[in-house]
Amino acid sequence: MANITISPLSKSLILESNSVYDYTVSITNNDDSSVDFEMYTSPYSYEQKNITDKDTASTQISKWITFKGPDGFYSDNPHLTAGPHETVEVAYRISTPNGIPASDQYAVIFARTITPPIEEEGAGIHAEISPGIIIYGHTDEEIVAYDESITNNFSFSPAVAIPVILLLTFLTIWVIVVLRKRKER
Repeated sequence: MANITISPLSKSLILESNSVYDYTVSITNNDDSSVDFEMYTSPYSYEQKNITDKDTASTQISKWITFKGPDGFYSDNPHLTAGPHETVEVAYRISTPNGIPASDQYAVIFARTITPPIEEEGAGIHAEISPGIIIYGHTDEEIVAYDESITNNFSFSPAVAIPVILLLTFLTIWVIVVLRKRKER
């Protein structure tokens, strides 16, 4: 099973309407063979002690992120390859529209391995690794409408979310190891 890591673990920035921000994220293949992976984003918020992927006014940034693919063009979901023990720098772009919501913005950028299913006695098991980084954007836009869903969210910080992402990555790897051991039996 492929073993990839992603860095940095978070990115914070100040967002302005109708602007473009270019950054990179590093994907490291820790395996002895090449690995195919895809980049994508997901909304991220924390409501009433639960992490959610709801599409809200404070998760619109997930729609503004694109990634530079091997063809040199930006898209929502490029497929890339990292050679054995290679680190690939993936460029991503945040393009804000005119009139962005007057709220903090949260999303997660994921790198998900693309692997064929593991066949075991007629049952197909698909295991993947999806490490991610948290994107936090703060806007200085004037609040023109009251949105209760935004004000009910507690203040998010990468210090809270980074351990959650690390735990989820660890659990994913643990499940893969257990599945491998079962397959070897």
